[in-house]
Amino acid sequence: MSVVESVRRKLLGGGISIDWGTIEPVSLTQHEIHELLSSDRRRVLLSALVVDQDGEATLSDMAEHVARVENGVEPDHPLTSTQRKRAYISLYQTHIPKLERYGVIDWDDQALVLNANQLATELVKLDRGVSRASAGVPR
Repeated sequence: MSVVESVRRKLLGGGISIDWGTIEPVSLTQHEIHELLSSDRRRVLLSALVVDQDGEATLSDMAEHVARVENGVEPDHPLTSTQRKRAYISLYQTHIPKLERYGVIDWDDQALVLNANQLATELVKLDRGVSRASAGVPR
């Protein structure tokens, strides 16, 4: 049984405990969870939105954060316009619509603001739990 499948079974059975709380059962299939967490860019976006931004951020702020992580650029160093633009377009055209379609975030396409909901929080917890389990780190 894969780590993801093991965690998924525990999710469906109630909840599992990790560092910052219990992962509650989610309304997504194992395939949907894998699809949503299979992209590094989506995982970085969700983690930053839930943990660093307290659930709400602008597309511009998230694109900058994602570009910094992907390119290893520290906050006190400038990003190139290409780095920022690449992340912005990808988030706008691909990742945000997918997360909204699955009900993970609420997206205001007029104000360009993302809001994480409880499902986003549970996916971040799940991702962290799977990452720790894959690395052999005990709970």
